[in-house]
Amino acid sequence: MLNINNNININNDKDNDIYKYDARGRLEYHPDIHPNQGKAWTMNDLEYLCKFYEHDGVRLMAAALGRTEPSVVYCAESLKKKMDEKTGKSMFDLYREMNLNYIEIRRD
Repeated sequence: MLNINNNININNDKDNDIYKYDARGRLEYHPDIHPNQGKAWTMNDLEYLCKFYEHDGVRLMAAALGRTEPSVVYCAESLKKKMDEKTGKSMFDLYREMNLNYIEIRRD
């Protein structure tokens, strides 16, 4: 069972837990949990990451995108540092503002 707020655990028995965690308590790579690890990031992945990263947090983003937490952090931080020469905005901001798959609903 995947519980975003806690570790993944089968039958709540840590001795029989088939998943491994690093020193920071992050789930290490497992092909059943991280099917997109090592694959190229799609435009949809990047837009989703940049729109919801600051709201949902790393653990939820990793689960939603099928990637490890360190790869999600690395991608987000890399996009924040890379600047678009035409607009002067970070690539993170540009992907967040794309609205290819998401629309903003305003309630007046």
